[in-house]
Amino acid sequence: MMAPSSTSIPKFQKAAIVQKSGHNVKIHSDVPVKQPNQLKPGECLIRMHCTGICHTDLHAAMGDWPVPTKTPLIGGHEGVGDIVAMGENTVDSPVKLGDRVGIKWIAYSCVSSDYRSSHVIYCPLVSGVSSVNSAETLMSKVSIEISYCPISLLIQLALRLRKS
Repeated sequence: MMAPSSTSIPKFQKAAIVQKSGHNVKIHSDVPVKQPNQLKPGECLIRMHCTGICHTDLHAAMGDWPVPTKTPLIGGHEGVGDIVAMGENTVDSPVKLGDRVGIKWIAYSCVSSDYRSSHVIYCPLVSGVSSVNSAETLMSKVSIEISYCPISLLIQLALRLRKS
């Protein structure tokens, strides 16, 4: 399920990066893009259309939250984009090539009552938390950590915002 021949995947991209905790964000234009032939089974490459940078990103950048920050850090974990490539031999994926998908911060947890409150980031099975990187042009993600996002839903949301 490689990228269709009509999709151009650049070798490098622009991304907002914090090199070390406590440092300022800087825009880099030379961030390597994982190529379709480098994607593992179950991974997909998403061309980002938009993303959100929230206070969690600030805490991650400052290093003042309970989850260790992996640096360099590309922030953003609430984005929308289109799948432009998928790893070969991907099976049973909830999404397919060309789907518009949403990037979520917490993709999975054990939903134990011990972690259901604001402590879900401490769940030993939590996934997605350490891969906050939607503030780049193209990002790779495991397909179970994203959600299909139909265009009709986006249109409904836009119309509601327009009315308010």
